Formats: sequence, structure tokens, C-alpha cells
Amino acid sequence: MFRWCNVCQTFIGQIEPLEDFSLTHGICQECKDKVMKSHFEYEDTLQPIKDFFAKVQKLSFAGETINKRKFLKEAKSLNIKASDLLAGILQPLLYEIGRLYSLDQMDIITEHKFSQFVTELITDIRSEFLDQSSYPENARVDVILSCANGNNHAFGVTFLELCLREAGVSVEAIYPGVPADQLADYVQFMNPKVLGVSMSMREQLPEIKYVAKLLSGQETTNPYFLVGGFGVTKEMPAIDGVHFFNGNIRELVGFIKKKTLKAA
Repeated sequence: MFRWCNVCQTFIGQIEPLEDFSLTHGICQECKDKVMKSHFEYEDTLQPIKDFFAKVQKLSFAGETINKRKFLKEAKSLNIKASDLLAGILQPLLYEIGRLYSLDQMDIITEHKFSQFVTELITDIRSEFLDQSSYPENARVDVILSCANGNNHAFGVTFLELCLREAGVSVEAIYPGVPADQLADYVQFMNPKVLGVSMSMREQLPEIKYVAKLLSGQETTNPYFLVGGFGVTKEMPAIDGVHFFNGNIRELVGFIKKKTLKAA
């Protein structure tokens, strides 16, 4: 299940049962601390977001075209942050549609239509929700995010990019994946503090290893090389210069933020 804070209406994370892709309420730690201090009682304020989710779910399952402009406008009216929109609304729908398709309970055209909607929406979200003017032109980029070569799924990279920007971290995202030598050359040119690469399959490990090898030969570039994504499990082969991460997104954002501050 996908938990949203009942007080501040932000996405918290997943809880058991993981195969249940519906929304449920909870309370984030920050609001929990406030509640404990003030002892105030709160009512269920999550229903409008649940209704919004149900409406999008109904349209997507029916294979109907979703108006992206109206979708973003309604999300804004509900004060849903960009990262929460991706993680707490679109992510569970993608999971559920993928599950139904794998069980032959949804046709491929309906699955493709929603996947295309999400792909196009990601572009719109980046332009609608991100205030690009807050990042000075030619300013140093602390974090570069990229898909591994062969990984064309931009959802995770875009999600992390939005979360980092909301946390005040300067970041640039590159997707779909590019060849290892080109990525290494660009990282050398930009000289970020952190390089994050999303790996969707273990078959992309040779690309990861090659990027690490190319970066290790550079004297002026030494980013913290972090690899995450669906292809990362708790048991990964050791690769010199590579750090694998399979925790939740909130932990990852906090970890990267500390790394950028430490390297400052």
C-alpha cells in the first residue's frame, strides 16, 4: 500500500501488503512530532487525494485519454508536490497496470497508452513544477543522474531529480542511457560531487563497471559513484569505485544531500 501523511498530505512510502497498490493514510515523522507536542486531533484530510487517484485510475484502466493539463492543474490545486505526484499517484498506477498486463487482465494497447501518458507527463511535470530560474546559469551541478546505457526507463531518474531539487540540491538528469565513454567524458567535464546511475537489469552491470573504470583513470574527477534502480538487490558484486543503494527514496535523497554538503 502507498502511504500518504494525513496531516501535510505528502507521500511517505510503501507498507505491507506490497501487492496492494491502493492509497492509505498515515503520518510522517515531522507531523508526528508536532502532534505529540501539541496534542491536537486531526480529521481525515486525505480523501480529496484518494478521490483524485481513483479518478485517474478509472480513466487509465479504461484506456481513456487523460488530459495532462487538467491532471497537473488538479494536482496543483491539491498541493501535491511534483515528487509526491510521481511516487504516490503515478508509481502505484504503473505497478498495478503492469501487474494486470502480466496476468493478461489488461490489453497491450491500454498498457501502452498509460505508459505513454506517463512519459509525456514527466516532461510536463519538469517544466510545470520545477522553477528553473532558481538555478543560476552556468552554476556548478553537484549531482548528475543518468540511466545506464540500455535503460530507457526514465521514471526513477526523474523522480530522484525532482526530490533532490525540492531538497535544494543542484542536479542534472540525463535519459535515456548513453554509452559509458560519453557519460564518463561528460562527468569529467562537469566534475559533479555525485554521479547517480539507474540500473534496471543486471545485464547493465558491464556498463556500470566500464564507467567506473573510465572515471578511475581521471585525475581531476572523483565523484561519489552511486548506482540504484530496479536492477539493484541486496547482493551485488563488488565493483571498485561503485556504491550500490537499494533503500527508499527519502533515505537516498538524504544520503546524497549529505554527500554534496560533505564535499563542499
